[in-house]
Amino acid sequence: VQKYLYTKPQNTVEQTSSNSTLTIDYYKLSIPINKIYFVDNTENYNRLLDKLWSSNDLIIGFDCEWKPMFNNSRTSK
Repeated sequence: VQKYLYTKPQNTVEQTSSNSTLTIDYYKLSIPINKIYFVDNTENYNRLLDKLWSSNDLIIGFDCEWKPMFNNSRTSK
């Protein structure tokens, strides 16, 4: 929900309140939280490979991309 809307008419910044609400429906997977694995380093990648070769479970993967952050500053929004 966007609480405030910033506009810049004629080089001035105004803050206006927004009373509208935004609802976003997402598809929900019925997977328990303990069955979700984040692969973000080598150790977790090796754990994933072990799981892939030793299990008959259904496995779903998501590849998420975003802009990198450098020098401890926010570069993506």
